[in-house]
Amino acid sequence: MSFTVKSTVPESQRLVIDYAIDYVKANGSTSAKVFKLKALTLSGHASEFVSRGQQIKELTTRRHYAGKHVVHIMVNGERLAGTSFEIRP
Repeated sequence: MSFTVKSTVPESQRLVIDYAIDYVKANGSTSAKVFKLKALTLSGHASEFVSRGQQIKELTTRRHYAGKHVVHIMVNGERLAGTSFEIRP
């Protein structure tokens, strides 16, 4: 995934950028897992390109189930953008 964070204010800001994936569970409900992405100081009216890959593979601690999984981009703990992907059986 990749995206650009743009400042809309004239002063510098300290930002903590994370992303959360709402994984589908065995019963069809979802459970969010938050991943740390980047911490930075963004100058006023500046922008920062952010890119990250995420492997979706079976682990001993996580099993992936078919369904719609949602990815949220979070800045300072607030969900600002999102998209989804589907895992098919």
